[in-house]
Amino acid sequence: MQTGARFWHFSAGCDKGLALSALISFYRLAWRTRIRTIALGDSGNDLLMLQLVDRPILMPRPDGSFAKEITTKMPGIRRAKTPGAVGWGLALLQALRGQSQSRSSPKKKEK
Repeated sequence: MQTGARFWHFSAGCDKGLALSALISFYRLAWRTRIRTIALGDSGNDLLMLQLVDRPILMPRPDGSFAKEITTKMPGIRRAKTPGAVGWGLALLQALRGQSQSRSSPKKKEK
C-alpha cells in the first residue's frame, strides 16, 4: 500500500516505476530506437517513475509545497511552478519545448 497526494494505492507487486519500465521497453523494442521520456508526479508513490525518465518533473501540492520523499532522493529535480491541472499542462508543454524549469530550492515549506 502506498500513499499518493490524494489517494491510497493498493497493488500486488507492481508500482508506477515497474509499469513505466515495461512500457518504455515495449516502445524501444517496437520502434528500435531510443525514446525520450517525461514524467510528472507530486508524491512519494511517484518516485520510482520519476527516477526512470529523462525529464522528471515534480509537481507542487495545492499549498505550494513539494513531496519531501522525492526532494530528498532527487534534490536537483525540475519543479513545476503551478499546482494542479494547469501546472501539469504548463510543465509538460515547457518540457516538450525543451525549456528548462526551476532547479532552485523551493520557496515553500516541504512536507
